[in-house]
Amino acid sequence: KYAYKNNNRSDFGMKGNNLMLILITYLLNLLDYIFTRIFVSYGFVEMNPIMKFLMKHNTDWFVKVIIIGMGCLFVWWHNDIKLARIGTWIVFIFYLILTIWWIINIVAYLIQGGK
Repeated sequence: KYAYKNNNRSDFGMKGNNLMLILITYLLNLLDYIFTRIFVSYGFVEMNPIMKFLMKHNTDWFVKVIIIGMGCLFVWWHNDIKLARIGTWIVFIFYLILTIWWIINIVAYLIQGGK
Protein backbone atom coordinates (compact mmCIF):
# COMPACT_ATOMS: atom_id res chain seq x y z
CA LYS A 1 0.00 0.00 0.00
CA TYR A 2 2.78 2.47 0.89
CA ALA A 3 6.27 2.77 -0.54
CA TYR A 4 7.62 3.19 2.97
CA LYS A 5 10.06 0.66 4.34
CA ASN A 6 8.72 -0.91 7.54
CA ASN A 7 6.00 1.79 7.64
CA ASN A 8 8.71 4.32 8.57
CA ARG A 9 7.56 7.48 6.79
CA SER A 10 10.88 9.26 7.39
CA ASP A 11 12.55 6.62 5.24
CA PHE A 12 10.55 7.39 2.04
CA GLY A 13 11.07 3.80 0.92
CA MET A 14 14.83 4.33 0.60
CA LYS A 15 17.40 2.00 2.02
CA GLY A 16 18.56 3.48 5.31
CA ASN A 17 18.21 7.05 6.52
CA ASN A 18 21.57 8.37 5.35
CA LEU A 19 20.68 9.22 1.75
CA MET A 20 20.61 12.98 2.39
CA LEU A 21 23.94 12.79 4.25
CA ILE A 22 25.50 10.85 1.37
CA LEU A 23 24.16 13.33 -1.21
CA ILE A 24 25.48 16.31 0.77
CA THR A 25 28.85 14.57 1.13
CA TYR A 26 28.99 14.03 -2.63
CA LEU A 27 28.05 17.68 -3.23
CA LEU A 28 30.84 18.82 -0.86
CA ASN A 29 33.23 16.56 -2.80
CA LEU A 30 32.20 18.27 -6.05
CA LEU A 31 32.68 21.70 -4.45
CA ASP A 32 36.20 20.65 -3.46
CA TYR A 33 36.87 19.62 -7.05
CA ILE A 34 35.52 22.91 -8.45
CA PHE A 35 37.40 25.07 -5.92
CA THR A 36 40.62 23.16 -6.54
CA ARG A 37 40.32 23.57 -10.32
CA ILE A 38 39.59 27.29 -10.01
CA PHE A 39 42.49 27.97 -7.64
CA VAL A 40 44.95 25.87 -9.67
CA SER A 41 43.97 27.90 -12.74
CA TYR A 42 45.06 31.01 -10.80
CA GLY A 43 48.50 29.53 -10.13
CA PHE A 44 47.92 27.78 -6.82
CA VAL A 45 49.39 24.31 -6.31
CA GLU A 46 47.50 21.13 -5.43
CA MET A 47 48.96 19.82 -2.17
CA ASN A 48 47.60 16.26 -2.42
CA PRO A 49 50.25 14.32 -4.39
CA ILE A 50 47.75 11.80 -5.74
CA MET A 51 45.36 14.46 -7.00
CA LYS A 52 48.31 16.47 -8.31
CA PHE A 53 49.35 13.45 -10.40
CA LEU A 54 45.78 12.90 -11.61
CA MET A 55 45.39 16.58 -12.51
CA LYS A 56 48.63 16.44 -14.49
CA HIS A 57 47.12 13.63 -16.56
CA ASN A 58 43.65 15.26 -16.61
CA THR A 59 41.99 12.29 -14.90
CA ASP A 60 41.10 13.96 -11.60
CA TRP A 61 37.52 14.53 -12.78
CA PHE A 62 37.10 10.77 -13.20
CA VAL A 63 38.10 10.13 -9.58
CA LYS A 64 36.17 13.05 -8.06
CA VAL A 65 32.98 12.58 -10.11
CA ILE A 66 32.75 8.92 -11.10
CA ILE A 67 34.75 6.96 -8.50
CA ILE A 68 33.54 9.00 -5.52
CA GLY A 69 30.00 8.82 -6.91
CA MET A 70 30.27 5.03 -7.12
CA GLY A 71 31.59 5.02 -3.54
CA CYS A 72 28.55 7.00 -2.43
CA LEU A 73 26.25 4.50 -4.14
CA PHE A 74 28.15 1.68 -2.46
CA VAL A 75 27.74 3.08 1.07
CA TRP A 76 24.09 3.90 0.38
CA TRP A 77 23.50 0.34 -0.79
CA HIS A 78 25.26 -1.04 2.33
CA ASN A 79 23.76 1.51 4.69
CA ASP A 80 22.39 -1.28 6.86
CA ILE A 81 25.99 -2.03 7.93
CA LYS A 82 27.08 0.05 10.90
CA LEU A 83 30.61 0.51 9.55
CA ALA A 84 29.22 2.04 6.33
CA ARG A 85 27.17 4.54 8.35
CA ILE A 86 30.17 5.44 10.51
CA GLY A 87 32.35 5.80 7.41
CA THR A 88 29.76 8.07 5.82
CA TRP A 89 29.83 10.36 8.85
CA ILE A 90 33.64 10.45 8.89
CA VAL A 91 33.83 11.36 5.20
CA PHE A 92 31.04 13.93 5.61
CA ILE A 93 32.87 15.63 8.51
CA PHE A 94 36.12 15.62 6.48
CA TYR A 95 34.47 17.29 3.48
CA LEU A 96 32.57 19.72 5.70
CA ILE A 97 35.83 20.85 7.33
CA LEU A 98 37.48 21.03 3.90
CA THR A 99 34.61 23.15 2.54
CA ILE A 100 34.85 25.52 5.51
CA TRP A 101 38.61 25.76 4.87
CA TRP A 102 37.91 26.61 1.21
CA ILE A 103 35.39 29.31 2.16
CA ILE A 104 37.83 30.88 4.64
CA ASN A 105 40.57 30.90 2.00
CA ILE A 106 38.30 32.31 -0.70
CA VAL A 107 37.19 35.12 1.61
CA ALA A 108 40.81 35.82 2.59
CA TYR A 109 41.80 35.83 -1.08
CA LEU A 110 39.02 38.28 -1.94
CA ILE A 111 39.82 40.55 1.02
CA GLN A 112 43.42 40.75 -0.15
CA GLY A 113 42.20 41.88 -3.55
CA GLY A 114 42.96 38.61 -5.33
CA LYS A 115 46.65 38.63 -4.52
